[in-house]
Amino acid sequence: MLSGAALSSAAGAQPKPGDDFYAYANDAWLKSTTLPDGRASIDTTALLRDEATVRIRELVQTAGGRVGDYHAAWLDVHAIEARGLAPIKTELAAIAGIGDRKALAAHLGRSMRLDDGGNSRGKAPWACGSTRASTTATAMRRT
Repeated sequence: MLSGAALSSAAGAQPKPGDDFYAYANDAWLKSTTLPDGRASIDTTALLRDEATVRIRELVQTAGGRVGDYHAAWLDVHAIEARGLAPIKTELAAIAGIGDRKALAAHLGRSMRLDDGGNSRGKAPWACGSTRASTTATAMRRT
């Protein structure tokens, strides 16, 4: 037995609202829409997600190749392991050369940028603030 929508589609006539309201309201859409492979339904959220995925993929693969190259380099674990600590030797040497508080303050002043929007939040695992014993004393503490 065919439903009202199937009968009207087979006959090519517009379904009547009293016979099958779903078919009456959706007949044109049902006839003109093809669901993507592997999908049981489609909605605007899925369409927007699919379009955004395609656009992001295009951006990553183009943009002068820089973003794609950066992403590929980030995923290249073997190359990262092969380089070892060589890329940060200069920074490690600067840290090893810190001998007192004045040198530490100078190093932190040089290494923390003020123009990054977060003032290098999270770069150092410590913060300055008042102590529990005194609200006027300042102490460094681990964050």
